[in-house]
Amino acid sequence: INYIVKEQLCPNSLACTETLEAIVNDPLQMHSVEIKILDTNDHSPVFPGKSQTIRVAESALVGSKFPLLGADDPDIGINSISSYKLSQNAFFNLEVHTDADQGPSAELVLLKSLDRERQATLRLVLTAVDGGRPPRSGTTEIHVVVLDANDNAPAFSKSVYKVSVPENTAIGTSVKYSFKQGQKGISDTFSIDFNTGEISLIGELDYESTGAYEIRVEARDGGSTPLASHCKVLVEVVDVNDNAPEIKLSSLLDSVPEDSRKGTVIALITVQDKDGGKNGKVHCFMSKNSPFVLESTQGKYYSLVLSGALDREEKQIYNVSITAIDEGTPPLSSTTVVTVRVSDVNDNPPRFPEASVNVYVKENSPAGSKFPLLGADDPDIGINSISSYKLSQNTFFNLEVHTDADQGPSAELVLLKSLDRERQATFRLVLTAVDGGRPPRSGTTEIHVVVLDANDNAPVFSKSLYKVLVSEDVALGTSVLKLNATDLDEGINSELLYSFKQGQKGISDKFTIDPGTGEISVIGELDYESTSAYEIRVEARDGGSTPLASHCKVLVEVVDVNDNAPEIKLSSLLDSVREDARKDTAIALITVQDKDGGKNGKVHCSMSKNSPFVLESTQEKYYSLVLSGTLDREKNELYNVSITATDEGTPPLSGTTVLTVRVSDVNDNPPLFPEASVNLILSLSILLCLTLLFKIIFNLIFTQLKMF
Repeated sequence: INYIVKEQLCPNSLACTETLEAIVNDPLQMHSVEIKILDTNDHSPVFPGKSQTIRVAESALVGSKFPLLGADDPDIGINSISSYKLSQNAFFNLEVHTDADQGPSAELVLLKSLDRERQATLRLVLTAVDGGRPPRSGTTEIHVVVLDANDNAPAFSKSVYKVSVPENTAIGTSVKYSFKQGQKGISDTFSIDFNTGEISLIGELDYESTGAYEIRVEARDGGSTPLASHCKVLVEVVDVNDNAPEIKLSSLLDSVPEDSRKGTVIALITVQDKDGGKNGKVHCFMSKNSPFVLESTQGKYYSLVLSGALDREEKQIYNVSITAIDEGTPPLSSTTVVTVRVSDVNDNPPRFPEASVNVYVKENSPAGSKFPLLGADDPDIGINSISSYKLSQNTFFNLEVHTDADQGPSAELVLLKSLDRERQATFRLVLTAVDGGRPPRSGTTEIHVVVLDANDNAPVFSKSLYKVLVSEDVALGTSVLKLNATDLDEGINSELLYSFKQGQKGISDKFTIDPGTGEISVIGELDYESTSAYEIRVEARDGGSTPLASHCKVLVEVVDVNDNAPEIKLSSLLDSVREDARKDTAIALITVQDKDGGKNGKVHCSMSKNSPFVLESTQEKYYSLVLSGTLDREKNELYNVSITATDEGTPPLSGTTVLTVRVSDVNDNPPLFPEASVNLILSLSILLCLTLLFKIIFNLIFTQLKMF
């Protein structure tokens, strides 16, 4: 609990008032309340010291007066010092003087002559009594020292001196009067030259704290028994304009809502100037170019009032400069800056940077993947700023909202389940930003979710097996077939490269494939007779970072053309045929072949006529040359048989071969002599040669017969 101490609030002042400002909010108003503080008698009079010494010459005349240092009482009015009392004695009486400004003062009055030789000192008690109910008092002991006789005491030209000194008088300035100090605190402000009596200022004066000083001065001579006299010096401090006005902010709204109406009181301002008169008369004005005006309410009170519209989003702080200037010469002024903060109201909805935004999501993103979204902006702040986000209903995405105390909420798309671009390549979602105002405001943007292709689809051929017929005499470079494969992916993931699967012997010698189009062409000569069909394994591979591939078979059937004549091959042939061989004797075995196929490979054989032989077919390509007549070596011992093989091609091709059949002799004729008789003369040597010749012939015939 704090107690009111009037002596601290209003020292040396009879009337004591305190002015309070009572502030009423909504609307902001200020009322001045003046409180009068009444004094109570809570202080006793107090002398400057426990004792004081008065020197009195023994030759002093009856009726001589000796000023005494008075007591001090912080109380005022009736509670201040009202009188002094002196203890009973035979030599002195007390004379009390009343001064309306300074209060009572006391002097000792000599009642009868002193005799130092009989009594050199006297001890008296001086009592100061205030006028309170009950009264309070304070005492001091007066030591009266009786001095040896001195004929003449100093005399002041006046009993009271008054001088006016400006409060800003420079230290050292002199007022040439003779005096002696005699009050508490005087020595801190003034000094007196001991020899000349010149009073000088040694401390700073302040009219606002002390308007006047009462100095009790004593002049004492230099006799062996010094005599003294006293006077008062009243120094009145003259006010100068040394205090600039003080601007005090009595009340200021923490913030002003931006939708406040004109005339709203923003702040209450008190302007004071400690100087008096014109020096304390103050005028106020404020800086321009702001939506505020300064209105005087009463006396020293002003109101800062809204005079225009506010918009926190354009300007949220106003530094209003208020200047107070007095009428002194020269005038003094002071300036203070009142900071007015404009508080937010929910007058702006959240706004996204774009009406729509694209979000790219890979189709192979796993469930739970997150995709940050560009947030909305709300010029409002605090509770009126964005508080949350909402996402339109869908089956693939959820919304996760993160709260950051500094940055506000942010949103992320969360993938709920796997995507398939080939089924649905885009999604259209609506993101809504909602602020926390009452009522709330909102803004929306459309989110275009674009599903980015992942290489999750292998190429697919239109057929797993392609069949094509190619004539064996096709020209080199001829296109055989153009394959068709598709890939549901897009971009590079759908770009296909065609190739023959490695490890296929002989394929790359006969065919080539265009890597980009899948077109197969002939680059090598085809021969039906050597290879009638080709099975080609083809691979289609996409361009993904991890490429996928698929395969198909291409069956190239070579179409035969009649480019091969039949071939006649003699499998077996007797070296000779006995002329006595029987009919149907097989003379030779013949194989007829045609490398062509179909009709081109179907062969018919014929032989030359006018020979004792016929050609008989045994099975397919095999024929036998059979004896169909009789032989007579003696008539024809050599036959050249022409055999022709003709195919059914268009045009037909044929092949001919000639078989030479030799007829061997048999002993079917007896020897015949030209004559019935002949004369022959042989020598023995000739006879032996003939015998040997007959043996050789016999052996040859026997060998031939043995072969059959």
